[in-house]
Amino acid sequence: MSRFIQLHLLTAYPPANLNRDDQGSPKTAKIGGYDRLRVSSQCLKRTWRTSEIFEFAIAKGIRTKMIGVNAFEKLSKFPALTKTEGETIAKNIAKVFGSLKGDSLELDTLAFISDSERTNIDKVISSFRNGFGSATVESNAIGVKLFKVLSSDIQAPIEALVRILKGENEFALLKADWDKPKGLKEIIKNKKFKTSEDKDPHDYLYRMIDKKDEWLEEISGEQKVPNEHLELFFADEYVKLTKEILKKLSLGALLTAKTAKDTEYGVIKHKNHIKLCEGWESQINSWIEKVRASEDDDYTSDDNIQSLKLVVSPGAIPKSAILTNEHTNADIALFGRMLASSTEHKIEAACQVAHAFSVHPTVIEDDYFTAVEEMNQYREDAGAAHIGETRFAAGLFYSYICINMELLIRNLINNFSENVDINDAKYDDERKLANKAISALTEAVDWLPN
Repeated sequence: MSRFIQLHLLTAYPPANLNRDDQGSPKTAKIGGYDRLRVSSQCLKRTWRTSEIFEFAIAKGIRTKMIGVNAFEKLSKFPALTKTEGETIAKNIAKVFGSLKGDSLELDTLAFISDSERTNIDKVISSFRNGFGSATVESNAIGVKLFKVLSSDIQAPIEALVRILKGENEFALLKADWDKPKGLKEIIKNKKFKTSEDKDPHDYLYRMIDKKDEWLEEISGEQKVPNEHLELFFADEYVKLTKEILKKLSLGALLTAKTAKDTEYGVIKHKNHIKLCEGWESQINSWIEKVRASEDDDYTSDDNIQSLKLVVSPGAIPKSAILTNEHTNADIALFGRMLASSTEHKIEAACQVAHAFSVHPTVIEDDYFTAVEEMNQYREDAGAAHIGETRFAAGLFYSYICINMELLIRNLINNFSENVDINDAKYDDERKLANKAISALTEAVDWLPN
């Protein structure tokens, strides 16, 4: 199988304005020192995708900003939902594909959405048929969950320190001021267990374990201190981070900065229950993993907080419930798509389309035209009823298209491992679909304006 298919075309056009710029004039490009006519690659791809040839050959995805508007129309048919609840759900569905235009239901940019994703959207919409509450749960444990997951990477040294402090006792027996200046805090500071050389903010925990003989006797006493209290003490930075996340999360009026303050024996409390979507605990795990792996590892950044709201707040729609690279429509596999907020679901285009340009220099001409009023019968004014001016040019256009056949098939099977043989019999359907798409594209390019 040839990996690359290259198409070179020459197409002549009479005087026309095939692709206009922001001034209404035919687009141009300076090539070889001369101004030449140009048709943009986006214009070409749009023409081919919407042609009857493509329409009948393959199932296509859809490019739209209106996915939230469409979702709201369907949600509005459910009597159990209020208008506000329907809008909230519709906005969260749209936000899966990108940011919204202000407070509207429309996306800022066009999203390329596959048939399977539209099916997923319909499933999500159906889950709210019996009302907003049917897809949410109430919990006051979100702070504890956040804290535990955030601090999971330092649990080993914390557990070791707790064992050291407890010794043979059921509880750690410490002096009354163990968590105040002159207590353990002062020991950490004065003994310089925390230093500027630490690569990780919790390197001091391991340093304390190594030098336990230097501080253990100094804090021993008779006060019983629970394990949870010690864990919070040693993971203080994660307590602070958890509180910051809770404050910025602000799920409606149910969670305020005031109610997120109290910390007691391992429970980061807020007085009110918070409405959360079903499955919020696993969603938090996934969110933390993504933040840690991303370039933006600030948990409290606006983008990351917005991402968390999308998976835990009432009416939340996890991206995994909609986005998929499985069974991608052939036009998406050919021309690709970009999802800035969900890069794992972007599709690299298997088809490169260059701007078409005239093979010769060209001069754009002005066309003065008029239109007559046919009901006037020339009784009052025999002049033109409309006068206008437009611009046009004629040319012989060169077009270049390159199709990566292997990438197209891999886009369709959603597997990019070199160990996967795309010629395997189990991928027959994907290869047939790839051939149909290429055949339709070649026919459209040859028949339509290109």
